[in-house]
Amino acid sequence: MRLIFAALCIVLLSVPAFAGAVISWFDLYPIHFYPADDNDGIPESGAGYITYPASCNWFVREKEDSFSFDFLDAQLTQLKSLGLSGSIICEVNPLYHASAPWLSAKCLEAGETVKNQNGGVSPQPAISSPVFLREQKKLVEAWMEHLASIDPENRIKYVHPGAEWWFNVYERYGDTDVAAFRNWLRNKYKNLSALNAAWNSAFVSFDEVTPPVVQFTGNGVSGSRGQSVVTDSAFGDCQAAYIYGPLLGGPGNAKQLIPAASDGEYTLSFEVKTEGLKGCACAEVEFSNADNSAFVVFKGSPFVREQDSDWHTVSCAIKAPAAAGYMNVQLELMGRGKVSFRNFALTDAKGNRLSKPLSEWNEVVWSGSGQSFSRDGEVCVIENRSVPGHYKNEDAAVYDWTVFWYGHAAKWINYTHRLFKECSRGRKTVSYLTHAFAWGVEWDTVAAIAISLDRVLMDSGAIDEIGLQVCSADGDDFRITCALDTARKYKKPLWAVDLVDFTSGVYIGEWYINKMAQNAVASGAHGLVYCGWNLKHLTDDYSYKNHVSAEALGRINSLAENGINILEGKKAPLEAAIVYTNLPASSNDAAGYKNSPFSFMGWYKILKACMVNVDVVSLAELEKRPGLLAGYKYVVVPDCPYISDKARKEIMRDPDKVYFGGRFGLFSETGSPLKPLSPETREDLGEKYCGILERDTHAGNTPPLFLWGEETAERAATLHKGIETLRPRLKKAGVALPFEGGNMYIHATRWQNGKETVYYLVNQKKTGAFHLSMPYRTGMTVLKDGKEFLPQERGGRTDIGSFDTSCIVRIPNEK
Repeated sequence: MRLIFAALCIVLLSVPAFAGAVISWFDLYPIHFYPADDNDGIPESGAGYITYPASCNWFVREKEDSFSFDFLDAQLTQLKSLGLSGSIICEVNPLYHASAPWLSAKCLEAGETVKNQNGGVSPQPAISSPVFLREQKKLVEAWMEHLASIDPENRIKYVHPGAEWWFNVYERYGDTDVAAFRNWLRNKYKNLSALNAAWNSAFVSFDEVTPPVVQFTGNGVSGSRGQSVVTDSAFGDCQAAYIYGPLLGGPGNAKQLIPAASDGEYTLSFEVKTEGLKGCACAEVEFSNADNSAFVVFKGSPFVREQDSDWHTVSCAIKAPAAAGYMNVQLELMGRGKVSFRNFALTDAKGNRLSKPLSEWNEVVWSGSGQSFSRDGEVCVIENRSVPGHYKNEDAAVYDWTVFWYGHAAKWINYTHRLFKECSRGRKTVSYLTHAFAWGVEWDTVAAIAISLDRVLMDSGAIDEIGLQVCSADGDDFRITCALDTARKYKKPLWAVDLVDFTSGVYIGEWYINKMAQNAVASGAHGLVYCGWNLKHLTDDYSYKNHVSAEALGRINSLAENGINILEGKKAPLEAAIVYTNLPASSNDAAGYKNSPFSFMGWYKILKACMVNVDVVSLAELEKRPGLLAGYKYVVVPDCPYISDKARKEIMRDPDKVYFGGRFGLFSETGSPLKPLSPETREDLGEKYCGILERDTHAGNTPPLFLWGEETAERAATLHKGIETLRPRLKKAGVALPFEGGNMYIHATRWQNGKETVYYLVNQKKTGAFHLSMPYRTGMTVLKDGKEFLPQERGGRTDIGSFDTSCIVRIPNEK
């Protein structure tokens, strides 16, 4: 055991950077429904690659006994004409089953499709369907064989298997997936008595175990504050509402809705009372476009979570998106209990009331059964009482179901990569790990889509290079750096795929786009895939070509490529780690989580502001990889009252090098009290710095994201206090702290090899001049925004000064 532990420490101390910059645009052409001029200008932007979707999809095999690779042929022709290389997004997942109706029919006949929580059958194949897996293998083999025949020189160098697809919470109850869950339970608990003890259930065999019914509500709604709600995980999901107009859109229904002005500002208010609520109540505004043919975005009020409350008013401001034409409103109960509404009002900026009386609204049940509606004048009531379930320990059941799906999804992702690797002929597989941007703070999105970054990384043997769908959000790049800071320790080349500001699109501007790329490179990405070259047919908000000049893109990509080349062959030594404390929550968790994700994100940003190397280490990684923390000099643990015994023991191996930034180790992962340990509960500066974030989006078609908001004076003071708390402890632990100066908004990553040490600094805030200095070393050079600056020695130190976006300090190693 000691030899294994020592070997692990040696591996962890050498996390390499990889050569070969891959700078690429996601581009839809050439496929039949987009014009042929979508590609012009790509070489001038500084990119050497194009990333194509659609050429490996189930419509390649619309008929069972034939394949059509016209799109792939056209894409290769385009690459040759432009002198570029390429990567292909291979959507061989079940989502595109409609393009191959024969496949759906075969899986339906075999009983191997997905089901929702209520048993509703979908034609979409399940990922564990033997029929689907056999046909998927045939498609991959035929596609790779054709690619080898037309591209023997490997101009298409990479494939992204599985690609942008996730495992929706509403699609997890198919027979084959439930059978896999029961086998997983057998392996975990070994015998039925242990399972029944954990779940407080009375199952008579593993084959009778029913998975918990889980529904997440709120993580797709702009304006919602805090995490979404696991609305009814024990006894059947429920989402019922009073709705203003028709349930479905369409031009014919527009006259029954409320007209909305482009970018119009509105005030929404209502009174609400709750009785025995387990879940939440809220209002949701659905904006549709000018002819009511499509939804534009959903915006919501703050969630009401109190179990019992007397009448009180909820109000908020709502801003319509630019494309809005109409509004529809719902007053919702999401969960169990009784909710009463009255005095609803929606007013415009002039105070004009726009809504009809609540007594005239419709009733609708989105999911579940057994809800009741009643009215007494203008008081409208929704009630959903609890029904006895098959178990009483909801936390344990939801924990097992969620963790099973994390592993189930990761296994499918790795399996699909292995299919491609078996016939790759030198091409590399790169994951297109969708929703990796949610990893930092949105535990609910992670659970709702079942893609947990740590589980995928721990089961990534067939993945050659790790591609993460990461983004900026209103110019805040923590979604990029946090995912890369988690993946870097797996010693594989890293890609940041889908690079764009998901919240503000390309309208965020050149400085922020450049910062986004520089943060990715500084954190170790050698591949950058920008979300869209020209997506005007889908969402113009993400079309770089249409809104950012070729000259600006050339500058951005030149700086990124230069940074990647400088880091070639260098390693990021382990310095500080922060523990990612995400755990599945249930509807028992009134706050919407167990361990505070806001504490994690606040402490992560504080630690990054100390300008040291930061790795993110999850609780699951601590359980599966004993000794993982041994290679780090200092460890920060955010608020973590819920933790498994294994993870707690790993953290307490060396408590002297751990800073506990909140509660620690009070309950098991499923809520059982634990014997208290010695760490004192310190002030949670992480949660104080982060605050309660609000979801929103201003552009594009992505889900609303948590936005950091304004850096207020109070927030800045908390950040300063956090830095002053951690820096002396980091220094005492032996972490190098070379930089001094007055800017708290710079991230620095140290890279090194036998010849030199490189500090890669990225400015996080467009705030004008600041001042940095560091110890002077003979021969050191400084690149500030791509321009070389020769530092001068003054009393053993040198003045780095300020820079606009990025700064690279290169120091020759002493012989």
